[in-house]
Amino acid sequence: MISEPIERYKYFSLRLEKTAEALRKHGFESVVVENADLAREFFFSRLRDGMSVGFGGSRTLVELQLLDTLRSMKNISLLDRTGAGISKEQKGEVERRCFSADIFIASANALCENGVVVNMDKWGNRTAAIEFGPHKVYLFVGRNKLVPNLETAIFRVQNEAAVMNCIRFGSKTPCVGDGKCHDCNSSDRICSTLSVVMRSSPAERICVVLVNSDLGF
Repeated sequence: MISEPIERYKYFSLRLEKTAEALRKHGFESVVVENADLAREFFFSRLRDGMSVGFGGSRTLVELQLLDTLRSMKNISLLDRTGAGISKEQKGEVERRCFSADIFIASANALCENGVVVNMDKWGNRTAAIEFGPHKVYLFVGRNKLVPNLETAIFRVQNEAAVMNCIRFGSKTPCVGDGKCHDCNSSDRICSTLSVVMRSSPAERICVVLVNSDLGF
């Protein structure tokens, strides 16, 4: 059931389908789903008993409630780097284990409508796993992440996604004061590594699940 003006929903449907087509031309697997429930249904239909699943930090994954469900599943091995009482060293070890996971799930900070995926990280564990290692990667992307091109993608990442995440983390960075990137040298800076994935290689290793809803930052 659509809970917004049908014109808005159809407008984004057109943009999402166009983006999915561009992604497929670049070797990505890509599907468009109407809402968060269908995104979850699609993902869990892909899981098999005994699979190991790693994940990158993502507000979108939280909003989709994927992690809570995975933590409750006895037939799946979740590589959880956020467990209570986990040390910095243990967290790093789990992040490295994600490179050999069957599945890695994350989101994108921006998605170009010409089929380019853009992310920025502090450590690079998420961006590195997206690019190499896990056998299959699922990226869940809300319609609010769509941008026309790489230039606007990088601007969005630095001046929107990074700022909101810094606010969320309580970071002591200049951007939390005025809402824009200062290319700072703060120790709390979270935008240190830039990832631009223009093709999925091997083909269809990365699956982009486009959701016709606003999700994450």
